[in-house]
Amino acid sequence: MQLTFIYQLIGFLQGVDRDFNSINWRDSNRARQLLNNGKRIIAENPTKDNLYPIFKELFDLMPPEQRPTDDMEVLER
Repeated sequence: MQLTFIYQLIGFLQGVDRDFNSINWRDSNRARQLLNNGKRIIAENPTKDNLYPIFKELFDLMPPEQRPTDDMEVLER
């Protein structure tokens, strides 16, 4: 279950990276900083404890209408 959760977080970050310029960020500089940090963590040692805070903050920086609805389940963990 833990591994599945990490893969969900990685998938979210990869999707954000792919769609970054089409998202109307509240603070695009902060979002880019978080995303770059997340990509570094994914390459080095991804864990729930170091990816979830990045996921949460990126999710909060997105306008509600652009948040992926399938990720709400992840947010509630």
